[in-house]
Amino acid sequence: LTSHSMEECEALCTRLAIMVAGRFRCLGSPQHLKDVYGSGYTLIVKASRAESAAEATAAITDRVPGIVLREAHSAYMRFQVPRENLPKLSYLFGLLEEVRQRGVIDDYSVSQTTLDEIFCNFAQQAEEPEPLTAPITSAV
Repeated sequence: LTSHSMEECEALCTRLAIMVAGRFRCLGSPQHLKDVYGSGYTLIVKASRAESAAEATAAITDRVPGIVLREAHSAYMRFQVPRENLPKLSYLFGLLEEVRQRGVIDDYSVSQTTLDEIFCNFAQQAEEPEPLTAPITSAV
């Protein structure tokens, strides 16, 4: 099966290979690729009001080392949570519930890095120019 839909591949395949620009980049089960090439978890938070978004961001970023705010639109925020900086997933859920009970956030979701994100990371790496290994000389 060849597809550009990583969601379709995840549903139908037990092993995946990702190719970018004609080069084989990785092979494994969907979960294996997420474990090895994923960047942790994606956290989406909805603040109780747009005005409390800054308070919600501070409450989360102050207590989760390495967390990065990727997007913020009104009351919605998307964070990237590196797996290596999170001692236990239960810690993150406990923190989010504490902030929710204080009325700062209404809702949240935590998900693994998707295969689409992994593919895009590989594609982005392929677009970066490779460093020159030989000096440039000019003939005059």
